[in-house]
Amino acid sequence: MLTRGVGVGLFTRKQRLTETAAGPPVLGPGCTVTSALGLDGCLRALDQTLRSFRVPEYTHLPTFTKASWAWAGEPALAPAIVVICADLPGDHLLVALWPDGSGSRIGLVPLGGENQQAGDMESAMLAAWRQRDSSLARVAGDLGDGLLRLVPPLLPAGYAEEIVAAAGYRPTRRNTQIITRTARGLLTGRTQELFIDQREPRAARRFVRRHSPRQPANDADLQQIIDDLARSDPGSLTYLQWLPVRTRALLLELSQDPSSFWGDLDR
Repeated sequence: MLTRGVGVGLFTRKQRLTETAAGPPVLGPGCTVTSALGLDGCLRALDQTLRSFRVPEYTHLPTFTKASWAWAGEPALAPAIVVICADLPGDHLLVALWPDGSGSRIGLVPLGGENQQAGDMESAMLAAWRQRDSSLARVAGDLGDGLLRLVPPLLPAGYAEEIVAAAGYRPTRRNTQIITRTARGLLTGRTQELFIDQREPRAARRFVRRHSPRQPANDADLQQIIDDLARSDPGSLTYLQWLPVRTRALLLELSQDPSSFWGDLDR
């Protein structure tokens, strides 16, 4: 049980061991499929597929999250939506979607997991997806190598206020401050885990001092931590995409426990 302190890591040990400080993951090439469903229909089918693989760790943790990305191709050819998820073996995967006539075009880009090969997606990810969308069809040609790249995720506006309201509390200044400070502790704790794994405890201490608790805390402070994490360890960009939604999910998981930090909030 978590009380006033927060001691649960945001990621499993298996995930931490797959990170690298060498640089951002190389993206692509990926495979391309088409669907008769629109973009929303494709995302619903993807969600159902992912839920058939595993139950989300937290009640409020989605099966996929929007990725922060940049496009190296012609601007007019950029995808409408890009999300990140985990395929059947548990390796991370980018899913890019374009409207295509009355349906959609979908690009699947593996993010370099040790179990992941682009050709394996036909028998694993796509086979399961076709059970929810029989119109999926593989098309000739692959998504070009290097067209997509990950960038540091952006916190949505009003990040802390939304968490407070989602838990059923009034998004007052005081309540928002408590949640922002708690989120900051989770994010800086994640930084220590990254640097300790890289055998750089001095860098971890410098980072934590630079983001030491101060008043008032706000969403800009949280964004700065994420941006500094990305600069310190570009190889963690894949996992940083999940940091905002995992932090939110963990905070909300504890909202029914009055002995946690939620007990300090005003109703």
